Amino acid sequence: MRFKNLLISTISLKIFLALTVLLFFQAVFLFWQLSTKIEKNIVYESAKDINTLLISEQQTLEYLAKKNDFLQIQKNISLLAVKNELNWAFLVDNEQRIIAATQLANINKNLSSVIPATVYPQLLEKSQLARESYKGLVLSSANKMNLYAVIPIKLGRLSEKSIRTDKTGYLYIDYNLGKQKKYYNTLLQELFIPELIFLVVTVVLLAWFFHTSISKRLHSLNLAVRDISQLKYQHYINVRGRDEISELSKSFNQMIDNIHEHHQQLLKREQDLAITLNSIGDAVIVTNKNGEVQRMNPVAEQLTGWSEAEAFNLSVKEVFPIVNASTREKIQNPVDKVIANGETVYLSNHTTLIDKFGREYQIADSAAPIRRPDGGIEGMVLVFNDVTEQYQLRQAASNSEKKYQTLAKVAPVGIYHTDKEGNCLYVNEKWCEITGMETINALGEGWIKGLHQDDRESIFLAWNKMVNDNIPFALEYRFQDAGKTHWVYGQASAEYNDGHIIGYVGTITDITDRKKIEYALRHSQKMDALGKLTGGIAHDYNNMLGVILGYAEMMITGLDEKSEFKKYTYEILHAGERGAKLTKKLLSFSRKQASNTEVININNVLLDEQHMLEKTLTAHIELILDLTSDIWLVSLAESELEDAIVNMSINAMHAMAGKGKLIIQTRNETLNEIDAERLQLKAGEYVLLSVSDTGKGMDESVSDKIFEPFFTTKGELGTGLGLSQVYGFVERSQGEITVYSEVGLGTRLTLYFPRCYKVDGESIDKTDSKDQEGLTGSETILVVDDEKSLMILTSKIFQQQGYRVFSAESGKEALGILEREEVDLIFSDVVMPEMDGFQLAAIVQKQYPAIKIQLASGFSDERHIPIKDDTLYTNLLEKPYHSISLLKRIRELLDQM
Repeated sequence: MRFKNLLISTISLKIFLALTVLLFFQAVFLFWQLSTKIEKNIVYESAKDINTLLISEQQTLEYLAKKNDFLQIQKNISLLAVKNELNWAFLVDNEQRIIAATQLANINKNLSSVIPATVYPQLLEKSQLARESYKGLVLSSANKMNLYAVIPIKLGRLSEKSIRTDKTGYLYIDYNLGKQKKYYNTLLQELFIPELIFLVVTVVLLAWFFHTSISKRLHSLNLAVRDISQLKYQHYINVRGRDEISELSKSFNQMIDNIHEHHQQLLKREQDLAITLNSIGDAVIVTNKNGEVQRMNPVAEQLTGWSEAEAFNLSVKEVFPIVNASTREKIQNPVDKVIANGETVYLSNHTTLIDKFGREYQIADSAAPIRRPDGGIEGMVLVFNDVTEQYQLRQAASNSEKKYQTLAKVAPVGIYHTDKEGNCLYVNEKWCEITGMETINALGEGWIKGLHQDDRESIFLAWNKMVNDNIPFALEYRFQDAGKTHWVYGQASAEYNDGHIIGYVGTITDITDRKKIEYALRHSQKMDALGKLTGGIAHDYNNMLGVILGYAEMMITGLDEKSEFKKYTYEILHAGERGAKLTKKLLSFSRKQASNTEVININNVLLDEQHMLEKTLTAHIELILDLTSDIWLVSLAESELEDAIVNMSINAMHAMAGKGKLIIQTRNETLNEIDAERLQLKAGEYVLLSVSDTGKGMDESVSDKIFEPFFTTKGELGTGLGLSQVYGFVERSQGEITVYSEVGLGTRLTLYFPRCYKVDGESIDKTDSKDQEGLTGSETILVVDDEKSLMILTSKIFQQQGYRVFSAESGKEALGILEREEVDLIFSDVVMPEMDGFQLAAIVQKQYPAIKIQLASGFSDERHIPIKDDTLYTNLLEKPYHSISLLKRIRELLDQM
């Protein structure tokens, strides 16, 4: 009914009849004209249809190419063959190679080989124009019977399994117009002319009607839709009326306004986002859920070397390659973990970014997921910044710290560092070695506890002068470690930062040996002065005794036997004789050269004195002689040697309350330069005579004075001349005497006498019976000694000879080393806390029977003799041992393996 109203209101019946009559007379002309128009219309409409088909196929194929769906692409091309108007359709790459076709046999052929040669150049030209405009183009054949069409297709980055990695290809179509032309020509020929005229008139009138009433307005709508698709919002539909098309036009105009407004809002938001992103000081990369770059800010472009356009849709792994700065190994890109698990990932401080041009940047970064409102992951945002300068500063500081630690570790002096209050912050290993303190005990104020009580006041005074008056600290002082004294020379100065004192750094040097040498020199000078004094006193005293004894003898001869005065005179004579013996001792001490020296064998002297010594020591003291069979000869005064042996034995007896042992040993010893310098002797060959007891021992204050005349610990029972006489005898014999004593364990006196090389003018072979060469080795030795300095010295002696050395300060630590290392020989001290050397040896012999064992000690008594095996006791190496003797003993044991 509405359509009828539209018809009546648009055109009248008269006009319709008039047009019919008019067209009747023009039928023939119109017939011809209509035929021509139909042909043109067929071409035009077919071209439009082809163009629509091209646009549709372009969108479909590009969508399928993005999904890498090659099968569906081929299926779509094959479906085009269903259209009767199409002769063929080809999808080609940018090298004109057919990759999909309506005829499968043509796939992989070149386009030029399957289409007419007359058409191919024109199609190539149209292809270039189509690529530039990115639209479809149609070409008519010369006979107007075919239409050839081409449109560019974005193939994308298809996988190797489908097509190939070309970015742009083309879709070619051959559209046949012959069928349509034939149809319309046949239709015109079959219709009667009046019917044709009437039809034509009716069609024209209706076409005019629909053109003015419907088509024109629909065309306006079509134009508006096309403009909207191209983001153009200036086109408005101006349709008047009150019908549905008018209402639709009004609604469409309102929709255009709404879309335009919303698009403007989106543009503003996009601009704001771009401004914000580009203003961020850190580099930002945004990816989609496939890890492909979608956005980059300028900082990211600068650091990666990629522009945003170049990086678009590329994998972030390609744009953002990272390696470990230390190992140079590739670091897993965070994109996989972030998108797969939705975690925020932070990379390590050692991450290096390598940009497009090979430049490297040290970066700190994080990667976080981009989530949709429903919680799904849409992509990833990667934020990173250039920390190369900070990294280089950290590396420089770290390298500087490592160098400092290395220098402090290998420095030959002890190094310490304190804060400005004097609290210890750091000590190196050498400091601990020199002082005998552990690092943990030295920190804070702990180092003060290690200072010798007598030196603390002078140390604090010098330290305060440095703090208050800026006078550098320089002082000789002592550390006390378990009764052992370590002399050091300490230096320190202030450490500044921006002109302010932040602490103090200092060093200590071990001068214990130097102090011992100085003490020995002073002691020698003192003994020399005492010798001169006692010699002078003895000389005058002898004169007085001569007078006293002479007059006493005269009085005895002149007095009656029964006279009480004669008895008194005998007492005077007896006292004089005692005084003469004392004088003899004083004169013996004061002599610088031994009298009546002769070449002797010390073993023979000891064997001759053995019976007398056993009687003197009584049955409570066991005398043990441990004599080397091939002892070298020495040049000594035999009588003075006998007196020295007796004096030392009697002193040892007095030190042993009750039962005990007196061990006298002899051995040959070759002193190298180091050992000889320590003893203040010349390097060479010596005979050692040692006297050890198991008595109460002495502390340092007593052992320093035992060789001084008139010093005694026996009260009125001793004169204090016994050991001073021994000292004088050894000195006159060009030898040296040492004392080793520990409270509660006993004392050992060791006498060194130079070997005598001539007897009655004949030379004696200076070469030891065992060659000194061949003392090197490559075996593994474990050194065990609770005295750290001696343990380190012994380890160095072995290492210099090529041995592989481990060291331990206790038996427990030694057993721990044996659990993880293979050892050929253990060299251990006997006297150690918790577990002594014999106890350690018993465990080792049971668990590691192949390991050789050599023990050393300053003392040996029944408390340390092993129950099952006394060979360790028999072969005990006595302290202090010399390097040649030590190496010979170790080599002999290892050669038995």
